[in-house]
Amino acid sequence: GEEALKLLEENRDIKIVLTDYLMPKINGLELTKRIRKEFTKDEISVIIVSNDLSRKIPAKFLKYGANDFIYKGFSNEEFFARINSNIEILELFDELKNKANKDYLTGMYNRRYLFDSGKKLYEEYKNKSKSFAVALIDIDKFKNINDTYGHNVGDIAIKEVAIILNKYVDKDALISRMGGEEFVVILQNDTLETLEKTLNKLRVLIEKSELRYENEPLSITVSIGGAVVFNGETKDELIKRADKLMYESKELGRNRVSVRWL
Repeated sequence: GEEALKLLEENRDIKIVLTDYLMPKINGLELTKRIRKEFTKDEISVIIVSNDLSRKIPAKFLKYGANDFIYKGFSNEEFFARINSNIEILELFDELKNKANKDYLTGMYNRRYLFDSGKKLYEEYKNKSKSFAVALIDIDKFKNINDTYGHNVGDIAIKEVAIILNKYVDKDALISRMGGEEFVVILQNDTLETLEKTLNKLRVLIEKSELRYENEPLSITVSIGGAVVFNGETKDELIKRADKLMYESKELGRNRVSVRWL
């Protein structure tokens, strides 16, 4: 049990735990309870193996969060059938979560996921006394793009910005499409100086991106607002400040970055 918990801590992408009931120090039941404090049933499947024929044992494990139970003496066919069944259920959960949490056009996280996970992320870093930054990115004159070239070209512009954000923003950041032509990036432990440098790099990359419409070059630019905060303020206040700074960038002529402490 102790070894299993250590492995799970070091390998967060593990999907199935197959464990005996009777083990030294931490038995299978206690292991299941501890796993469920960190992972939900749709994140990790726990399968219990036991030769205890008591009918109360499976019920107890299922109560504490096990997904499946196998009595020892099982055949290879039963073993692999149970494993495959649990994998299929996890994949179904992933598919449903992706449909609920991801934007259909870009594959990025959507507004719903942003506010659910952003709140958790903010509280986590707030408790660790680390700084927290939010940037709002809006494509300039997007209505003109749709009106001039059509909505399919507007979609291409949105996807191009998404590609650049996914490629060049730090992997620990939370990137999402807020809606329409607006994106939100939540960055962890950024200073005002590093935030401004990062956002200006993104701005330039988007400005230099090579889009074409009917063999003619099509340029897009973005206006960005970024705010950095330490403990004390709320996530919603930070998003509102970044939104205000984004509009400040537009009022100052577009294709620019405005950053500030909260």
